[in-house]
Amino acid sequence: MCSTRKRILVFEKGERKYNLSNDDWEYTYEIDNERLVVSTTKSEAHLKSYTRDGSSIFESEDGQKVNITYKEEKIEIKYVYIRSRADNEPVEPEKLNAMGEKGICTRAVAYTMHSLLDHLNKKPRNGSVLIMSKMPCQAFNCYNNAFMSNGYNLIDPGGVYLKDMNNQVGKNEIVSQYFEYKRIECMKL
Repeated sequence: MCSTRKRILVFEKGERKYNLSNDDWEYTYEIDNERLVVSTTKSEAHLKSYTRDGSSIFESEDGQKVNITYKEEKIEIKYVYIRSRADNEPVEPEKLNAMGEKGICTRAVAYTMHSLLDHLNKKPRNGSVLIMSKMPCQAFNCYNNAFMSNGYNLIDPGGVYLKDMNNQVGKNEIVSQYFEYKRIECMKL
């Protein structure tokens, strides 16, 4: 069952390089034994690489993607594909966490979103994500934590959307569910 567990990240200050070409920026974050590199424009951000203990576990050039877009005062998790053992590809043991997965989704998506918000120098009121996955609970937890870490709350009165998604889980097919978010200071409390 999918639920709204909270894992809020405290962002580390990153090194920022301006105007690599036109209005492209690049952010580099060093956190413990990990290093993330994110590139941004005024309309999108994407994760370029993620290393742990000097070993590459994510490279955008090898087909993996984390892409966040900004359009019409809305931030959107557009596309996330992080290859894991579930893809039946061999992954070196040192690249996996204790559960046998890479364990990078929340940090990868949250820091990519954080970089785009920094580049924009504004905080859009709304956010969204369309989840289409055979592992929707893992995807939801990752994206929900990324949004919460960046100051957004899920808009799901009575948990209706989560219930809809939970009804689809376990059927060994792709689950599709749309979620919307609002900046915390924009919500009525």
